[in-house]
Amino acid sequence: AGGRKGGLRFYANDNIYVLTRLHYFLYSRMRTARRCTEEVARRASQQPACLGGQAPSTADQIHAAFMQLVMELIDGTREPGQYEDDCRALMGTNSYELYTLDKLIYKLIKQLQ
Repeated sequence: AGGRKGGLRFYANDNIYVLTRLHYFLYSRMRTARRCTEEVARRASQQPACLGGQAPSTADQIHAAFMQLVMELIDGTREPGQYEDDCRALMGTNSYELYTLDKLIYKLIKQLQ
């Protein structure tokens, strides 16, 4: 009964370790995005300039708008500076962790290749 609680050992090479850490960072950033959208939805006082004056009111609508921004950034149809501005307008100043999401995704893809 004196065994360890929780915790598993996972043996892998450097590539698997790096992939696992990048996946963790991506998950953490997406969790931050969800938290920011819920906070903005609660306040519901900001009106994002990136959506042409139509302010999404629920957390799901705000998160969908954020994911659209990310997809446009990855596709190359949105500049990184514009993405930062739109992200800040959509989700507030606490979304600073999400500004480098594209770089994290590119590193994750490169690690998979």
